[in-house]
Order: sequence, then structure tokens, then C-alpha cells
Amino acid sequence: MSHLYEIRSIDPLVFGDGRPFSAEAGSQRAGGTVVPKPGVIAGSLRTCWGAKEGPPDWKAIQKDLLSKQVRGPILTLKEEPLFDAPSDLVLMKKGDQEVFVASRPSPLRAHEGSDLEALSLCQVQGDLQPTKSKPPRHLSLKEMVNWLAKEEPPAIKHEDRTPGPAQEARTHVGIDGATLSSRKGMLYETVGVHLAATLIAGERDERGFPKQVPAEFALLVGFDEDLGDRGVLHLGGERRVASYSRSQLEMGCPEEIRAALKGATKIRLTLATPAIFANGLTPAWTTPPNSNVELNLVGIACGRREQVSGWDYVARGPKPARWLVPAGATLFFDCVSGDPESLADRWLNPVSDEPQDRLDGYGLALWGVWK
Repeated sequence: MSHLYEIRSIDPLVFGDGRPFSAEAGSQRAGGTVVPKPGVIAGSLRTCWGAKEGPPDWKAIQKDLLSKQVRGPILTLKEEPLFDAPSDLVLMKKGDQEVFVASRPSPLRAHEGSDLEALSLCQVQGDLQPTKSKPPRHLSLKEMVNWLAKEEPPAIKHEDRTPGPAQEARTHVGIDGATLSSRKGMLYETVGVHLAATLIAGERDERGFPKQVPAEFALLVGFDEDLGDRGVLHLGGERRVASYSRSQLEMGCPEEIRAALKGATKIRLTLATPAIFANGLTPAWTTPPNSNVELNLVGIACGRREQVSGWDYVARGPKPARWLVPAGATLFFDCVSGDPESLADRWLNPVSDEPQDRLDGYGLALWGVWK
């Protein structure tokens, strides 16, 4: 990443989840997503860079703007990266104990079937039972590296898990331009994210609102251009205001990952940001972008698909909705040829199929191994 920045909220930031926002019943709520889609960050940073020298001719510089590489966003807490928990890390119950176990591609047993065609079904093995406890939403960088390199699960400490940035719901009303009064039935709600605070579960302040404490959340992003040491930008819905500052974090590949990849025959890919693949859940490539390693996909562990759309400011119309493979999804490969250690140089580089999606930051890769 050429230049790393941390983005924090000044106003509560509104990030949509891809669902339509309209006057129809059930569609009057915007926001609710803690971490925005990569395209939101890409548009904000490119606009900020384009306007630094004054109001530009946006159509004239559109191609140049779209060519600027953006990587992220990655949630951070006190300048420590947090990644979506990988889908192959499963919390189960073994006897009276809760344990983390690995979900791995497994051959089907007698009387079992699947519509995954050439892919194996990912399953957990052993005498295990489901648990009602919720697994962690995020892993620290150290926990993620231990899991990807050594399949070492994190410690189970439910009481220590940070609940995430605070969210604030605001109710709004539509205004009639002619009478300057409220329009009948035009109530709507926005849910904003405070990237500087967290909620204390079950506690409320003197006004009855959920109690908040400072927690120093931020969004870590990489950008081709130098935006200076600090500044402000508009981000997300309703042009809410955020600040950015230069980050001192190092986001190169950890040595534990590089050592694990050396000579590996089974390669694991966990997504740090949602990816866009032409085939839906599976990438169209067999060789990851800008690498020389040929891989054969054998299984996928992932959560429910996500969607992204938006507004096209050039065409002046809505963008078509597209399906995303969510962050945390894990793809399992067999290494066919090439040097797998070279994948360490592609740590946190995008692996989406289309070049523009990669420039927008979709599909940042966390590489590892599996057994």
C-alpha cells in the first residue's frame, strides 16, 4: 500500500447494506452496516484527491480517477487491525466445553449428496454439538496469522470480546418544499456508525441512551496518491463528514505466513474485504491476479452472500446490483504449479476477477495453508 490512512467519524456515518431505500413500506431505513463496502471508500478517496486543487472537470478526469488503486477498508481498534472471523473457524460444543474447530473440505459419506459439482463440502469432524454462543465477529492480526499459518484457534473469552463501534439511529421526516411542513407518511430512519466509540451492553446513560465509551475505532485504507498527513472528507450516505490521518501501521505479509507458504501443497485464501467473482462464489481464475502460482479450487466455506449497488454519477442512474462473496469467506486450493511462497508478496492484494473491481479494493486476500 503506497499511502496508509486511518479514517474516523466526525458525524455518525451512514453505510447502506445494498437494500433499496424508498417510500415503500419496510424500505424507509438506511444504514446499519459498520464497515462500508470497498467501493464507498474508493469513491470518497478519489473524490477527495480530485478536489484537492479546486473544483475539477470530473468527466475529464474520470478515467484517471478510476485508475487509482484503493485497498480496504479494514477495521482497526487502537491502531490494531481487526479482520472478519474466517468462515472455516467454527465454534462448537464438545461435552461441556466450547471449542473452536476447523471446517475442511471432506468427501461425502454414504447416502450424502451435494450440488457443488466438483467442489467438496466443507464440514467439521468429530463428536461435536452446536452451541448457542456466538463466535467472535473479528480476529486480531495475531489471531488471524496463527489460524492461517498454524491452524491455531484463538482463545475463547466471550467477556473480553469488543462489541464493535457504536451505532446511532435517527428518525427523519420529509419536508414539503412548498409549505415547509412535514409530508404525511414520509418518516424514515438512518443508522449511523461512530468510529470512535463502542456500546456497553445493557447500560444506559442519564438520558436513557445506550452508554458509550471511547474505543478508538477507525477504518484503515491504502491509496495510490498522497492526501497529506490529515484532512476531512465526505463518506457514505447523506455526505456525512469524516477525518483521515496518516497511519504508521505496517501491512506487509507476516513472516509466519511466508514461512508456512514455503513448499506448501494446500493453500487457503481468506477474504479481508468482500470479493466480486464472475461465477458467483467461485473465481474465474486458476492463477491469482499478478502471480505465477496455479491453483485448483477444492472447497469453499462462506457465509450468506451480500449485495452492492449505488448511484452512477456519470450515467445519472442507479448501478445494477451485484452479488458479493462476504469478507471472512475461505477458499481451499491444491497447489498445481509455481512457488506458493510468492503468494506472500500478494498479501492484502485484491483477487476479484475484474481489473476495476480490484482497483476498487474488492477481495483483499489473506493467504495461508491447511491440512
